[in-house]
Amino acid sequence: MIRRLQNGQSSATWALVFILCCFSGTLTAGQEQVYCNQPPLEAHPKDCCRLPSMIDEDLLRNCKNLHGGEPLQRKLIYERGKCFVECAMNATGTMVNGLLDQVKIMSLIEEATKDDPVLMQLFQGNTLQCLQTSSSDNEQGCSKLGVDFVSCVNFRNFLNCPQHLWNNTDHCNRLKQYIQNCPRPI
Repeated sequence: MIRRLQNGQSSATWALVFILCCFSGTLTAGQEQVYCNQPPLEAHPKDCCRLPSMIDEDLLRNCKNLHGGEPLQRKLIYERGKCFVECAMNATGTMVNGLLDQVKIMSLIEEATKDDPVLMQLFQGNTLQCLQTSSSDNEQGCSKLGVDFVSCVNFRNFLNCPQHLWNNTDHCNRLKQYIQNCPRPI
């Protein structure tokens, strides 16, 4: 589930990189400076950490049509991202009546990662940690619960990407450094 959202819409992870543009400052990570007001946009997280898809593309098609796809404008990306993720989670049964279904989420992870025990352990551990920190909200419109949960899992999976799935390029390493060292808006 988590990875397909990142591939198909990327509202959970990539949207946050765009939002991070609003933050300014410079940090030093190792010997290379990290400019937090200049996110490295030459690499996309899904191209750096090649994680398997968790949701069938056909399930997402309706959500993409309703809530937009990749070419969203920055000002719309978070709101539409909330609705897209909620729609996708409802379509997969991983969110029911505004609540995350841990059993269904873990079942999807087990099925998608059954051939890679290292990846299964990573996904399960990060998912459980993010489920513990997730809380429902009383907002009007689309809930932020789904997008906050998916963002949490995607950040953790990206930052702890198994070496055999990591694209060890300068662009990807700069993106990882940026995400590790710069403040997140949520």
